[in-house]
Amino acid sequence: MTPLQSTLASAALTAVLTAAACGGGDASAPPGNASGAAGSLSDGGGAAGDASTGGSGGANQGGAGGSAGSFTSCATEPSPVTGASGKSLVIAMNGDDASGDGSVAKPLRTLKKACALAQPGDAIEVRGGTWNTPGDKCGATGTADHPVHVRPYAGESVILDATGQPLTKSDAVIAIEQASYVVLDGFEIANSSGRGVNCWESVGITLRNLRVHDTAYRALGGGGQDLVIENNEVWNASLSNENDAFGGGGWPAAVSTYARDDGSASRNVVIRNNHIHDVWGECVIALFADGVTIEGNRIHDCYSVSLYVDNSRNVRIERNQIWVTTTKYNKKSNGKPATGITFATESYGSGVPQQRIENLVIANNLITDTGRGIGYWHDEANTAAHNTWQGVSILHNVLRHTQSAALSFDSVVGAPAPSAGVIANNIVWAGDSQPSLELGDPAAWQLISNVWPDGKPAEDTSAGSLSADPGLSSPQSASTPEGFKLLAGSPCAGAGAPAPLVSVDFWCAPRSATAPSMGVHEP
Repeated sequence: MTPLQSTLASAALTAVLTAAACGGGDASAPPGNASGAAGSLSDGGGAAGDASTGGSGGANQGGAGGSAGSFTSCATEPSPVTGASGKSLVIAMNGDDASGDGSVAKPLRTLKKACALAQPGDAIEVRGGTWNTPGDKCGATGTADHPVHVRPYAGESVILDATGQPLTKSDAVIAIEQASYVVLDGFEIANSSGRGVNCWESVGITLRNLRVHDTAYRALGGGGQDLVIENNEVWNASLSNENDAFGGGGWPAAVSTYARDDGSASRNVVIRNNHIHDVWGECVIALFADGVTIEGNRIHDCYSVSLYVDNSRNVRIERNQIWVTTTKYNKKSNGKPATGITFATESYGSGVPQQRIENLVIANNLITDTGRGIGYWHDEANTAAHNTWQGVSILHNVLRHTQSAALSFDSVVGAPAPSAGVIANNIVWAGDSQPSLELGDPAAWQLISNVWPDGKPAEDTSAGSLSADPGLSSPQSASTPEGFKLLAGSPCAGAGAPAPLVSVDFWCAPRSATAPSMGVHEP
């Protein structure tokens, strides 16, 4: 085994990383609603995926458990959720919870009532139109094999519009509370002075095919276990921080996990295939979580940080596109756009998990036009021993045209020294008039087989690293990934170091186990 293989294998956490997890919450989140998914990939809950995930579920199924091993899931379109196995309960604007029975002729009026009546496998179907809603709740109980489906009535479109409704920052248009195995699918949710969809103490929740926009606080997320947030579009979120209203901090994210009521971490969360953009906070946060996969998302035009990992462990960030198209969301404090990916351990009060960043894999991502590209921020206000990191692997990414240092990692001060960091097989351009690498705690990092088109930094002493044109097709914006494919004759082809944590490329093509290519493409 080579030194790199040994280092990567020690950081692999392969069994844990196959059980991905991620739900949403911001620092101000009190007991609210939590949104989750149809189960983790390792325990039969099953989120959608291809044959390599080991955990995809068919219609009305939680899916077979995934086997332990290196992560090979790809961000595919979600498995279709077809007709439920049980009865249909209809909700309509002219319905009545007291006299209705859930039939088309005698519909119910509220989601709360329908969820109370629903049995595993039932479908709650909402009649079409624009509903001006003060918020509704669902506490339904399904099973992994027979979840409760909440969706528009066949052939009809539903807009849940909270314009003019007095929702607080903890209220949501749809609150999923102490529910299990519920699939929320196909709604447009808009104009909330609070949140969009919020999950609280729920298990096996899937938020799918939603269009959520114009929310003052978080659009999607919460706390729980076995949560999936997939194939949604979120925009104009975190509007409470519009034009940098919060100043120093405390703004909400668009999509985020949060802690459980007992102070433990949310577990087994997947955030994938979402388009998240135009957000006055972080676009995505893995916050107070253990076991998160964030993959296949298109993320652009965020405030502060595009994709953030905070007080979380066992996190995998893969095949995401992160870019910037406007100066609108630049922070007033530095005039720079959001960082691409940042990890940190911020200081919080009691009642939430206080855990170091541990076992974080950042692989196959495209990042362009951001402030910093990938970095670690050390919160000096956090004087606790857990304000450090261990086991961070940054593999096969491409970073181009950042406005600050492409890779920038603060030194850990006043806490145990970080360790087991690996930076390998990346293609990294220097930032605009900035270095390609700022390396705090250099003893914690191993750099091997990277390409530095603007010059190899002194910290990278690997014989396998290059200072060369990587030979890419047309590397412009991360919004057009085809431009980052390797041309024939590229010096990156087959020149990387073995990285067992990364078995496929950005396009899900298998990587060579012995001589993978650098960057996101395996030709």
